[in-house]
Amino acid sequence: MMAMSFFFGEELSDFLFSGWTTSSLSLFILSCMAIAVISAALELIKFCKELLHSKAKKNPLTYAQTEDPLDRSPLVQPLVIPSSEAHIRRRKIRYHIAESCMHVVRVLVAYVIMLAVMSYNAWMAIAVVVGSGFGYFLLGAAMTSLAVPQTEPSSHSCDRQVSREHQGAASHEPESEQAPAFAQAEVYT
Repeated sequence: MMAMSFFFGEELSDFLFSGWTTSSLSLFILSCMAIAVISAALELIKFCKELLHSKAKKNPLTYAQTEDPLDRSPLVQPLVIPSSEAHIRRRKIRYHIAESCMHVVRVLVAYVIMLAVMSYNAWMAIAVVVGSGFGYFLLGAAMTSLAVPQTEPSSHSCDRQVSREHQGAASHEPESEQAPAFAQAEVYT
């Protein structure tokens, strides 16, 4: 009978598949290491999916085709257009297919990890947590940099002029009519 609460033991019969049994300590440690690697691989799959998603959402003007790659100077870049709408559609479809495949693989690996934890072996659960933590440690910073869009501050002279005028007008208002500082800052962000 299968245990219905976590236990610390080294013998598992039919762990994930019918032939996977851990009768010795070395096989059990190897199984824990395999589950930890699979958990870390799940973090890698998440990272790859985020990378694909960020590339799929890229502006078509940034990957436009030109005759000569040296023509992509900062002055010419805004004038470059994509080769065609069909090219953009094909690119989006390819990325969508790749993201869908990554999703299927991610769900499959996540279910394998869930089955490992459902064995109620505490060492296997610890291996899952350690593997996932290690994978996130390696790829977490890169994943968060993909998720946060990089915005540049506005450098337009008219924005700076309007901002200066607003600050000047706000300083001449009586105390009771002045908006709080946080409200003034959000007007022109």
